[in-house]
Amino acid sequence: MSVLAPAGDVRDLAIQYAWIRMASVPAALVTLVISGWFVGAGDTRRPLVIVATVNVVNLVLDVAFVGGLGWNSAGAAAATVIAEWLGLAVAVTLWWRAARPATRAAVRRWRGRGLRTGWRRLAAMNTDLFLRTATLYAVLTFVTAYGARLGPDILAANAILMQLMLLASYGQDGYAHAAESMVAREVGRRDVPAFRRAVAASALPAVAIGGVFTIAYLLASGPFLAVLTSLPEVTAAAQEHIGWVVWLPLASSAAYLFDGVFLGAGRTREMLVTMLAAALLVFVPALLAGLAWVDDGRNHDLWRAFLLFNVARGVFMGIAYVRISRAGRWLDRAHA
Repeated sequence: MSVLAPAGDVRDLAIQYAWIRMASVPAALVTLVISGWFVGAGDTRRPLVIVATVNVVNLVLDVAFVGGLGWNSAGAAAATVIAEWLGLAVAVTLWWRAARPATRAAVRRWRGRGLRTGWRRLAAMNTDLFLRTATLYAVLTFVTAYGARLGPDILAANAILMQLMLLASYGQDGYAHAAESMVAREVGRRDVPAFRRAVAASALPAVAIGGVFTIAYLLASGPFLAVLTSLPEVTAAAQEHIGWVVWLPLASSAAYLFDGVFLGAGRTREMLVTMLAAALLVFVPALLAGLAWVDDGRNHDLWRAFLLFNVARGVFMGIAYVRISRAGRWLDRAHA
């Protein structure tokens, strides 16, 4: 927390929030595994039920604990912990009903031969994904930590802008999951033409949903901000910088699409390399260049660098997609 927030009330509240939220970690991780199982099976409806349950319960308890009981950030943390564990209960129930008897029996025999092979490949993929996601979260954490040092109004405004970004990302993630499922199916069948059709079928709606969010933010940024804050200073700071977030959904659409394509094809190393390239070759230089030469405020420099980072992710993965396609190597990982 000494990295994320300056000393004082903000850091103290953040530490209290984090300690409470730790209780939800096991539930959140197991729920992710179950949701991944559903997505891998081409079932996106049950993960939607799980996510909707968690978020609706979280919302209701936030209002009760924070607005009703006045528990502040501790109440928000407690609401999330309860919602995550309830979400796990829903996930386990849905999985038990959906899985065939043979699948349930195999899970009960988890120490049998079925889990004694394939660990090296699984560990290699997970290492790539862990480092890739750690890099992404390092950038997101830097955005939060840097904003926190620009004052409480900027910190609060950036938190609101991040919520708008996350709202769009949930819609775009859906197309990434769809691309992942379709691509994995065609790679498993070793059908390259069908693989390319799956990518093309995913591309148009991925860009379209990014455009829809961008247009919505362009036309209704005021009402969106009014829902999230009533503080004049925070609203003014958010309005000053919202232009960067308006274009983020459209600018990030290629990155979300290719995340699904590369993950479905098992090309996790390319996901890691392109993420590192976007962070080290674009985000850091763009931020430093903005601070040195562009005189429009440090928070503008921060959001400009973040926007370019997301554009670069899509561009670098697009280059990798073309390179692998020309070499005819999309099926290489299928027999790994």
